[in-house]
Amino acid sequence: MKCSLIYLYSKTFLGKIDQYILVLNSNRQIVFSNESFNSDFGIDDVTKVLGKRVGEALDCRFAWQVVGCGTSDFCRECGAAKAMLETQTKKERCLQRVHHTHQKKL
Repeated sequence: MKCSLIYLYSKTFLGKIDQYILVLNSNRQIVFSNESFNSDFGIDDVTKVLGKRVGEALDCRFAWQVVGCGTSDFCRECGAAKAMLETQTKKERCLQRVHHTHQKKL
């Protein structure tokens, strides 16, 4: 049922919003990304990013210095990592500035 709802939202409301939308599970893995995000980051097949953490999906240069996104010393300064962790712990909205430079086109 969950997959059906995600598919429905991706083709209707959430998928068409002109802002980046990522839905993450409790392990901070991507379970949904909308068309704006996919298009702007050159993701032609959403299955390439499903189950990955944000830094892994965007090919962050620090993501694999240890064992994946959120594990290197540089991740302590990452706005995306800070926002996700703060949102998980406080259960409220959090905004952080994110500067991203990826290594290669996905």
